[in-house]
Amino acid sequence: RLTHAHPCDMPSFRLPGLIDLGLQWQLSAAQRVASTSVRPPRVLLCGDADFSYAAALISHLDSMVEVTATAYEDEEDLLARYPYAAATLEKLRAADTRLGFGIDARSLRRYFPTGTWDRVVFNLPQAPPEVKARNHIQRHRTLLRDFLASAASVLSPNGQVWVTLLAGQGGTPLDPIQRIKGDTWQVQPAAANAGLLVVAVLEAEMQELGAAGYQPGGRGIRRGAKISAFRQEQGLLTHVLVREKDAIDAPLHAAACACRAAGTAVAARSEMSGMRSSDEEAVEMGPSTSVPLLNEARSVAPVEWAFDNSFWMDTERPWTELELEHFCRSSLGEEAEVLRGPPDLFDVWENPDGRRARTYTFTYSSSRLALSRDRALRINGRVCEAIAALGNIQPRIPLAETSAAAPAETKQGDEVALAGRVGEAAMSMVAEGALSCPTLSLRSNAQRSVDCVNATPSPATTLRAPTCGGRWRQSDD
Repeated sequence: RLTHAHPCDMPSFRLPGLIDLGLQWQLSAAQRVASTSVRPPRVLLCGDADFSYAAALISHLDSMVEVTATAYEDEEDLLARYPYAAATLEKLRAADTRLGFGIDARSLRRYFPTGTWDRVVFNLPQAPPEVKARNHIQRHRTLLRDFLASAASVLSPNGQVWVTLLAGQGGTPLDPIQRIKGDTWQVQPAAANAGLLVVAVLEAEMQELGAAGYQPGGRGIRRGAKISAFRQEQGLLTHVLVREKDAIDAPLHAAACACRAAGTAVAARSEMSGMRSSDEEAVEMGPSTSVPLLNEARSVAPVEWAFDNSFWMDTERPWTELELEHFCRSSLGEEAEVLRGPPDLFDVWENPDGRRARTYTFTYSSSRLALSRDRALRINGRVCEAIAALGNIQPRIPLAETSAAAPAETKQGDEVALAGRVGEAAMSMVAEGALSCPTLSLRSNAQRSVDCVNATPSPATTLRAPTCGGRWRQSDD
């Protein structure tokens, strides 16, 4: 049910953290507003290594939550790696904690075909070891992407995914340790691919967690060893994710506001004394826990996509950028907000016959919608169709133009020669993060580099159809 209330009516609280996953406030709020008994929150822990985090969480919340703790190894292998975990497992079983061994976090629905959880947690994920494996960061990205998609499939309504990484790994603009994009796990596109939004980035409360018995480690750490004091000093960051259009509660809403205001991750478990919004917001009473929920979640680190689209414009006068924006927004309907503004005129070119082509850069981003690359490609395709429908406008197919003008030896498949014609400027765009078109993903690296460049000053070097390609970058917000 929906009621209208000011968020400032909420009591004082602490920002959520790993030690309680925001559930401590939920439980106290449920006790205040519930007239009948409600089920306790359900928590799924993935890859819990020595199970010390499960023990710390249950100890802190006094068994007021239903916890299912899992590990990737079977029990025998886990005890061989962490011999001291036997005592922890005994305590968890005594507390009626559900334990799972040999659980692959990338396929949760396979192990739990009907279960759903209010929190799905993965601390310091590590890709399973592979003999002579290379490109480890790519394997970690793949693990993160697959886990988030799997976690989203088992979330209850308004549920949350909590992923903790070392500072610098996530790659969001809120990370206090900024690295080049290629040296991060790229949380934002992985989340968007799963239909999730990054709604808060929190500095893990290491002292409080340590006092409760949790010392973070990982599968890649030597038997029973923990992460170094240096890495702990750099910090761990918890990324909280929810599905688009889901609701979030007051503490998480406050954490999101604090992240936006600070422009960086905020300390978990910080004291907050009430909360005020500039306008009245609807407050939803969650069906499972009767907890007030501020609708609707917004990302604190929205991903941004840029596409360069080229058109033949056989009109007496070219459409202005503002006019193009109006037509494009009309064509996108409920997704119109993803268009960041008018397109930027990138290039004007006239062929020997006097026909003019104009190339525009369209930028897409949204804090409300999970904008994956595939979704951005579909939206960009609709934009191109809307512009073409204005009349006397034809999307360019530069690859076909180039093939018609290319020497015979290039047409026969000399991809290296074709790539060389792009020039240094175009190849630098590739190095900065241009992405290949999905339909050409099996081509050689040389051809793929050519195809993903959308607009350069001549038809010989404009080699990609306008609805494909694209490159993602951080939002300026």
